[in-house]
Amino acid sequence: MKKLMAVIAACLIGSVAAAQPIPEPRMLFIGNGILCDTQEDLEVYMTMVALNGGNFVEEHNTSCGMFSPEMAVPLWVTPIEWYELPEVLLLVASYHHIPSGWMQYGYIALLPNPNHVALPQGDPA
Repeated sequence: MKKLMAVIAACLIGSVAAAQPIPEPRMLFIGNGILCDTQEDLEVYMTMVALNGGNFVEEHNTSCGMFSPEMAVPLWVTPIEWYELPEVLLLVASYHHIPSGWMQYGYIALLPNPNHVALPQGDPA
């Protein structure tokens, strides 16, 4: 019975992220953000950030870094999927600089996770 409940819970959690609409690809001018070489690196890095209270993680062993050009760069942004973290849902996207062929992964949107249950703060006494 516990295994069945765990499977049902996993399906329900995954369906919330899947139920969010994914917008069409479009050209955007990007002035800053966190970009990574792979989608997996992005998900690992953002999970580490979530586990660190939403704060920057210095030692992350991923290809992720801050993208902050002197002026915004036109990039073709293709939303891929919603990635669920405990407190938020991230819309993962690929960022493609068409003239050079350069491609990275980042997130384009962030929504509160409707499944998030805040832990009680302070002493229960």
